[in-house]
Amino acid sequence: MVGDITAQVTLAVLDDAGMPVDLETLFPDTSTARLLLPDYTAVMVVATPAPEGVTVDLLQTWDPAGLYYLSVDLAGPTGTVTTDPLPVITQQLDGWLTLGVTRVLWPDAATIPDQALWLILESAQSACVAYAPALPAQVSGSTRWITTSGRC
Repeated sequence: MVGDITAQVTLAVLDDAGMPVDLETLFPDTSTARLLLPDYTAVMVVATPAPEGVTVDLLQTWDPAGLYYLSVDLAGPTGTVTTDPLPVITQQLDGWLTLGVTRVLWPDAATIPDQALWLILESAQSACVAYAPALPAQVSGSTRWITTSGRC
């Protein structure tokens, strides 16, 4: 959630047998990571190999809320390895549904991957903002309306 202080994320790398790889031994150097922002610009962040995985410092990179992709470059004596982009989702507590609340209200949502569910929620919010009737001035912005047509 935006506003939470996310200081670090640790990514574990597994070998073909599903066992954790000791990245600190294979890639002893401090590596880099790219965080692709929702507007498709990249921010470089520090990635530090450790026995349990790669620790990435993401402090103060969560504005604006949205869908981010994290890719890590691991540098070592034998070369560099780049991970596939990992989706990272941040949301604001602004009255719209979050992934967690959606899964409480809609049990089938538990089977939908975070990235797909976030895209569904963002599309629904965009449609409501674009096409729903304006609220009367005396109604609080946190109040949600359900019309007879079932729309926002």
